[in-house]
Amino acid sequence: MAKNEQVLALLQRSGTSLSLNEIHKKSLLDVSTRTLRRWLMCWVEQGKLVVSGHTKNRRYAYARLSQNTHPKYVGFIKPLDNDLQALLLDQVRDLWTFSATGSKGNKLSLQDCHLLLCEGLTVANKPITDHESVVGFSHAIDALYLLLDQPITKAKVLNLYALLQQGDAMTWGLRSMPKNQYHIDNDQEQCLVEYAKVEHIAQLLGDWIYAVNQITQVGVGVNYSDPINQRSAAKVYAKLHLAFVHIHPLTNKNEIMARLLANIPLLKSGFPPLIISSGSQREYLQLIYTYQESCGQISGSHGLWPNTALLSPFIDFCQQQYACSLKMVDNVLMSQQHRRYPHTEAVATYD
Repeated sequence: MAKNEQVLALLQRSGTSLSLNEIHKKSLLDVSTRTLRRWLMCWVEQGKLVVSGHTKNRRYAYARLSQNTHPKYVGFIKPLDNDLQALLLDQVRDLWTFSATGSKGNKLSLQDCHLLLCEGLTVANKPITDHESVVGFSHAIDALYLLLDQPITKAKVLNLYALLQQGDAMTWGLRSMPKNQYHIDNDQEQCLVEYAKVEHIAQLLGDWIYAVNQITQVGVGVNYSDPINQRSAAKVYAKLHLAFVHIHPLTNKNEIMARLLANIPLLKSGFPPLIISSGSQREYLQLIYTYQESCGQISGSHGLWPNTALLSPFIDFCQQQYACSLKMVDNVLMSQQHRRYPHTEAVATYD
């Protein structure tokens, strides 16, 4: 990650405003105060930071999304009035965050997540790390929305990854050690899954990012020829999700990152994110492990999807999971229709 992007990531996850000296100390970067000040003022001009105070008392904070500042590139909220846009974004954020963090054993309920993210209320007797995971993922959603008008790069992926760490700088970055996993299959056999070798990670992640950008710029199908539609959205998500966790490029939180990043083409095409419920975690993992075991270890010469015939079970699973997101959006869209045309029957958009 570039030095300036490390500074921006620091401000994103800090949750509060910082002075120039505090930023310089916390970032641990070998850059001059003058250079750091220039970066900060540039981000203020771009609207990424807000500044308070004057001269020596000046402080900088990351510009979070609020009810009055909706991400303009999120297409599925555009038909709605401002208050309903805010409502739907909060619903999506809460469920997406709860499902992603809950998949890794987070003990906060959906209600806990909502109260933490909307009211800042913590839950007694529940680990602080669980609270940090929820806040980190919600910050990553905000940051992802702001990236929808530009191509995805490795630096942007690592910046989102840094947000999930919530200050745990030692675990940032690409995986530098071999990684494998064993699971129990449906026949009660112990099976080994080997992720990509370290020397193949850079190429495979580059190929994955290229695929994301091609899909979002051009579409799906042969040579990315067809625009994404509701039917193909879950398939696109499923393929990108499987490829990312098969590479396993990051030190940790690869599955959580996949739940975030695989939604980029859907969001750019105006569709809501596909959210895999935490209650489906067992089926989700079994499908992934079965796919990885059947494909074998992925490498640069095999491509992102060594055997496309093995994708179908996970695609079907994602199609089923997408129904929840589509219903959530439809409920708000129907409220909007009823508000504008109170004497007509509202029709669901995503049926």
